[in-house]
Amino acid sequence: MDLWKLASDFFKVVTNLPVIIGVIKALVLSVEETGVAGPDKKKAVIDALVKTMKEAFGIDLSPYTGWISWIIDGIVNIFNATGYFQHEKKAA
Repeated sequence: MDLWKLASDFFKVVTNLPVIIGVIKALVLSVEETGVAGPDKKKAVIDALVKTMKEAFGIDLSPYTGWISWIIDGIVNIFNATGYFQHEKKAA
């Protein structure tokens, strides 16, 4: 493992965190409309983010998928708490 490359990539992630969060937010909003299950939506967001950041900025986010998952959960929790995401209640 090349520690300098890992440190460099981590620095890129930290300095681009506002951009990354914005992309995650946009991806979360777009996959919410698909109607698929939550874990599948999260996987789609993670895969799209890793691909987008690699192609657009040359940043490999694959080692940070755990952190990305945590950020996604936070954004979704905020959307749920504010009522932005309206979930239909199933009849009993």
